[in-house]
Amino acid sequence: MSIQTLQIPQLGEGLHEAVLVEYLCQPGDVIRRDQPIYVMETDKATTEVECPVEGRLVAWLVEPGQVLPIGYEIGRIELLIETASELDEADEVPTLDRVAASVDNVEQMVEEARDDGDSAIAAPAPTPATHAIAANKPATQSLRLDPAQPELTGPKRHRSDGVRVPPRTRRHMAMLGVMEYLDEIPARGEKLLPEDVDRYVATGLNREASAEELVDTDTAVAARPSIPAPHGPLAQRFHHQTQPQSTAWYDEQAVAKGQLTLNYRLLRGLQQVVPATAIIELPWDKIAAAREITRAEQGPTGFMMMLWCIAQSLAAHAPLRSTLVRDGRVLRTFKHVDLGIAVALPDDRLVTAVVPQADKLSQTEFWQVARERIALAKQGRDQANDRVTFTVSNIGTFGLHSGVPVVVPPAVATLALGAVEPRPVPEGTSFRFEKRATASLTFDHRVLNGLGAGRFLTDLQERIARFELQR
Repeated sequence: MSIQTLQIPQLGEGLHEAVLVEYLCQPGDVIRRDQPIYVMETDKATTEVECPVEGRLVAWLVEPGQVLPIGYEIGRIELLIETASELDEADEVPTLDRVAASVDNVEQMVEEARDDGDSAIAAPAPTPATHAIAANKPATQSLRLDPAQPELTGPKRHRSDGVRVPPRTRRHMAMLGVMEYLDEIPARGEKLLPEDVDRYVATGLNREASAEELVDTDTAVAARPSIPAPHGPLAQRFHHQTQPQSTAWYDEQAVAKGQLTLNYRLLRGLQQVVPATAIIELPWDKIAAAREITRAEQGPTGFMMMLWCIAQSLAAHAPLRSTLVRDGRVLRTFKHVDLGIAVALPDDRLVTAVVPQADKLSQTEFWQVARERIALAKQGRDQANDRVTFTVSNIGTFGLHSGVPVVVPPAVATLALGAVEPRPVPEGTSFRFEKRATASLTFDHRVLNGLGAGRFLTDLQERIARFELQR
């Protein structure tokens, strides 16, 4: 059985890197074709990537949570069904549609050859196949591409030892950056296939390796640990370029994996989100009174009570449960609230705790789940997913009166709660003091306008002003 690589795919124009979010299967699992096997996050969306073949997963080569370039090799799968070798155009008896496609490929190959300086190569003369297409005749056994045409037998199609190099193999080698080893990669047949290239790169063979030495390659690959060192030319270059260095003038250290993921999402937000900010003062007397009741029994904090109010308000304001998908052309609204809570770690890293379907929970259930999720986040476990459209940050913990938060896609809004403190409130000709806190809401103006943001904030203000414990 042959080994095939699993790589970060190119899912759209202009994409250069992606976050490897999580794996959906483990080494040793038998995987069906088109079965989702891992989750990746790009500038466009978070996507479950499907397996292109049927096979047994040999190993994952990269830890999740990293930002990786497109084409980076992340895993290996052993094919359970051997793929048939490509049919040589000189011997294939195609259908009419396949002949048409082959002619298109010939024209593309001619252009590629010309671009590479093979000016002597000219466009092919009409063949029986092209005549048949022009006459709209049914495909028959006489419809063959002419094997005598230079485009099919020129130096770009064969290497020095006569082994044929199909177009898809050349594209695969170009992507891996190993074209310089074209004549050195052992082939198991008359053609050099992508599987041969992957096997050569995976095993780190010496340049003098022969085809006979490859017999036990699959067994050797299968015996490797699940997360080995960076693999393949692209992986090696990426690993070398991202290694920290130190000189007499400065020291470098690797950015933590979680921070890299956050940085990636922040940059995406900078490129995509049109931010606007609205600020409101929240009355805190009701929550403060409720906190005094629960303090003795180590019940929920005032911040937890406010989170409960936010979940209820979000249930009533659909735009803040929405996100833009498909290049901003479709607005997706979730039926329930997955509430994000920003959690700061001691080393100044941020992770997100998530209360799933928070609007469906009772007060007691909500606070219990929130405590559990925050505890997981404090252990460094980030729980962000593409259903989290709203995140809350308690900057008042650090004594900050207010601040302007940022929006991290796919979320469309972030609310920052400032410190709770006594503030003067007009009363007749004098003043009285009430406990209040400033809430700053930054929202994506593409999804929500000022009117919608204002309605949400006033609704939240009213819920906090009349807050009561549910007994």
